[in-house]
Amino acid sequence: MACLTSVLDSLLREAIFRHSLDDHSAAICSRARATILLQVSAAKDNAQVPIGVSRFGGTPDLPAGVAWPRNPEDNLLLDFIGQINLSQLPDIGRTLPREGLLSLFAQQESASDNPHAIHFSTAIDSLATAGTPNSEDFSDECTDEPFGILLVKGFIPSVSLPDSLAAFPEFDDQTHDAYSKLMAELHDDRTQKEPTSRIFGYPNSPHGSALNDDTWELVAQVESHFANGRSYLNFWDAGCLQFVAPRPELSSCNFRESVASVVSM
Repeated sequence: MACLTSVLDSLLREAIFRHSLDDHSAAICSRARATILLQVSAAKDNAQVPIGVSRFGGTPDLPAGVAWPRNPEDNLLLDFIGQINLSQLPDIGRTLPREGLLSLFAQQESASDNPHAIHFSTAIDSLATAGTPNSEDFSDECTDEPFGILLVKGFIPSVSLPDSLAAFPEFDDQTHDAYSKLMAELHDDRTQKEPTSRIFGYPNSPHGSALNDDTWELVAQVESHFANGRSYLNFWDAGCLQFVAPRPELSSCNFRESVASVVSM
C-alpha cells in the first residue's frame, strides 16, 4: 500500500475526481508514491552560485578527498549532471537522510545501462567546486561540458504513478486515457515551459522494461532544458536522463545497483 502524507493524499484524490476516475480510486491510491517536482531557473552568473546548493550543470561541488567519477570503460570523466542538497527538500513522508549532497554523473551515449555514478556525501562543510576540465577529458564525445547552470529554485511535493499498462490491467481504453492525463498532471509543473525534472517516485518504464518491476525507484529524472537561446541540458532529442535504483538503496543512499538511461520520445 502507498504511504502518502495527508496533503499528498488529498492532492491525489482531488485529481482523481477531476479526471472522473472515482470508480478506480482505491486501485490508483494503492500504487501511488511521493515525488518532488523541481522548478529551475538559469543562473546569470556562474561565479555567484553558492557551494552545495541544488542545481544542474556547471562543475560539481566535491568533498575534500573525493575525485570526479570516471567511466570505468575508458577512465575518462563522466558528465556531471547535477546535485541535490537533501536539506533543501520538503518532507514527503519518505525515509531519507535529512542532510547530505546527492551528486549525479553519467555518460549519455547509450539508451540504457549508461556508465554512471551516484555519490552521496554528508561532508557538506568540506565542499569545493571542481575546476573545469578540458573537453577531451570527458568520456562523452558529443556533449557540451560543462553544461550551463540551472539552479533549483523550488521543490513541489506531488504524487507519482506508474506509467505501465500492466499496472492496471482492468482499465479499458477510455479509462487509461483519463489515467494518462491524471499522471501527466501530477508529474508536471505547468508554470514552466519545459518538462519538469523530478526526484523520487516511479521511473519512466517503456513496455517490456525491467523498470516495470515495483522494486525500482526513481532517484532523479533530469529533463532537457532550453532557455535564453541556448541549450542547458539536452539528452538525445530533447529527452530525459533518469537514474533509478532498487527501493532499499534510496533510503540508505548507498547506490550499488543503480541504472542510468536516456528516454527520448
